Amino acid sequence: MKQILFFIIILGFWNLGFTQEKRVKEMVDSLKYLTTEELGCSADIYWRIIAQKEKAVPFLIDKLVDTTPLKVKDKCKKTRLNVSEVAYYALNEIADFPTFSVTGYQFDHIDINGCSMFHLWYFFSDSLGNKPEYQASVRKWWEKNKLHYRWVTYPKKHIGSCQQKNGIKGRYKLT
Repeated sequence: MKQILFFIIILGFWNLGFTQEKRVKEMVDSLKYLTTEELGCSADIYWRIIAQKEKAVPFLIDKLVDTTPLKVKDKCKKTRLNVSEVAYYALNEIADFPTFSVTGYQFDHIDINGCSMFHLWYFFSDSLGNKPEYQASVRKWWEKNKLHYRWVTYPKKHIGSCQQKNGIKGRYKLT
């Protein structure tokens, strides 16, 4: 009887974890329905995904090749963003992904709008086909380094209104 009870309890915890993981995946999958023109507080699902912290990272990495167009505008891209680019921004809200360390490429040039060559040439240029390479690099980086991150809580004065609204109080930094 004790063994059966133990098995039921373990099964319940396993199912709870699986259900939570499925819920996070569904949230990330729903980025394709984002209807806002900016990633401000009205982009509710975007911020709720970020609030999932490291649980969302693998699913966001999966989306780095999804070129489904969105209505979201960005100063560094002439056309509207797509799901992969919003996933990139969400990943970088959750944790540091140092461009040179991840890609092996150095993008020193910043234009007058504050946009780096990484955005202008490498990642936002769908025609160059860099997204699969970037996705593979990010996945490899995360798997190799995820244990070297630590949570850093922001000083209260540095927590923006969208972060406050969604209970986001920091991000992961490399140690």
